Amino acid sequence: MSRVFPDLKNPTYATQTLVVCQAKQEHRTITLSVIVLVPSCLFLVEKDVEGLRAGQILSRNLELTRESGLDPDVVEQQIFVVFNSLFDASRAFGRIDPRYRTREIPELRSWETDADWMMRQSWTIDQVGPDEEAKFVARADERAARHLKDRNKGKVLARDRTAQAGSIEDKTGRRNSGRIPLLCGSVERGLQKRTQAVRGIGRRMDWRAVVVQHYLDQLRSECFAIRRAAQSALLTKKIFEPGSRSAPEMRKLAERMTSYAQTLKTLCARPFTRRFTHVARELEEASKLLVESASMRNGASADLAKTQLEITYRSMCLFEEHWRIEEMLATASHCLHEKQSLTQHQVTVMHSEQEQILDRLTHPEPVTGSLIHEGFKRPDTVEDAVLHLRSCIEDLKTVPLDLKQFVAHLKAVCKPL
Repeated sequence: MSRVFPDLKNPTYATQTLVVCQAKQEHRTITLSVIVLVPSCLFLVEKDVEGLRAGQILSRNLELTRESGLDPDVVEQQIFVVFNSLFDASRAFGRIDPRYRTREIPELRSWETDADWMMRQSWTIDQVGPDEEAKFVARADERAARHLKDRNKGKVLARDRTAQAGSIEDKTGRRNSGRIPLLCGSVERGLQKRTQAVRGIGRRMDWRAVVVQHYLDQLRSECFAIRRAAQSALLTKKIFEPGSRSAPEMRKLAERMTSYAQTLKTLCARPFTRRFTHVARELEEASKLLVESASMRNGASADLAKTQLEITYRSMCLFEEHWRIEEMLATASHCLHEKQSLTQHQVTVMHSEQEQILDRLTHPEPVTGSLIHEGFKRPDTVEDAVLHLRSCIEDLKTVPLDLKQFVAHLKAVCKPL
């Protein structure tokens, strides 16, 4: 089995003839186009075909092959089972050592969130008052202080750079907020590397699970990049502020948005395929309007482009909230599978996160001043998710927690998103 990670932006395509078993149906032989995740073992369906959907996962199952009376040593007879999404496949494969799943990985994710927040705040830190600046410094200091006992070299380096990013002044004592995004980016890359290493720890960890998680991490990073680019553009006076618009800057942004749209069109990842399609169209429309505005000095086109970009930004914010729910679902499903209970610490953290997500889904989003689903083609999907999220929050208040019901409610939150 190859130990090479698949590249999200440069996938390896293949046409395969596979024996597929889907949802307890009789196995059948299908020839289809796939993206190779693990050669001969794990594939991503590229296009809808014969009952399969783009973005589903096909995973070789030698045990099922034997049970079906076929020869697992004969490649043409090996049966592949179907998982509906990358997240479903990730939950089904090998399990990470609980010490890392329940403690270190959530902590690394939380740290990444802080680094991301610091990067975005740094864009306007020179324009805020003393109170907001103090809040920025305090969050960086608090995060660095939480890792004073870390010994892993990568985490120590991330801690030191977090502390550096929390200072508005550089080593010479000169105010220099421009270096903060670079420091935060370095922190994020270090944390992502540590997360990937942690996922490989534990005898029970299946290489397929490591690959799927790596693929999901790449997907998450790309969507974060789009959200950051959209937010940065919305805050740029040279693009959207009347009287300050710059045609070259508008064309540059248009080119960047077109590039992101093209990337999204190539991504094959349920359950996000539909959203990526919508966002790609919005980015292409925004790009077209920006070029039109730059060429004709048309302010109305720029305003329409801004509206499209705001929708894109909120859609990527929603993607992040969906992701947080999926990670809770992974933890809860693991406990259910192992016939364990969530710890009180896990319950407390999940309750706090779900309250934050509920607030974000039901109140105006700060950057755009609109509800997160405003302008969506189907805003009712977010409203459905909110109803199920409220049920999750109530579940966590119940002692003892009905874990099976909680998992069901988490899945119901994810489904409409």
